Amino acid sequence: MYPILFYFGPYPIFTYDVCISLSLIILFGVAFVLARRAGWRWDQLLTLSLGVLAGGYVGARLSHMLVEPEKILDLLDFYSLFQPGTPGNIVGLFVGGYLGGLAVQKRLALPSLGNHCASGVASASIC
Repeated sequence: MYPILFYFGPYPIFTYDVCISLSLIILFGVAFVLARRAGWRWDQLLTLSLGVLAGGYVGARLSHMLVEPEKILDLLDFYSLFQPGTPGNIVGLFVGGYLGGLAVQKRLALPSLGNHCASGVASASIC
């Protein structure tokens, strides 16, 4: 795989970033369609999605701190999120995303979205 997919003017577009973006679009797209068919409202879906994203971000950073504590200053810098090669851990991402979604679900007394997210995760993992 080529690390740089193409250039947008002077800015490189990284292959990894494109794949992660496509995976997120597929994941939330499938989960949104299935949840809407089950009668969920858009405000519930958006709130839960933001909880999953925030939890996933924090979980990925925290789990990577356990694996590579010497990079702790890089991990605490919020703006490093937008730079290529930003460290993160996929296991922490999944655990943090689950816990973030669960916290929002319990706090707002929403019904379970597990069946809808399972299909989305499977679809997104193809990318």
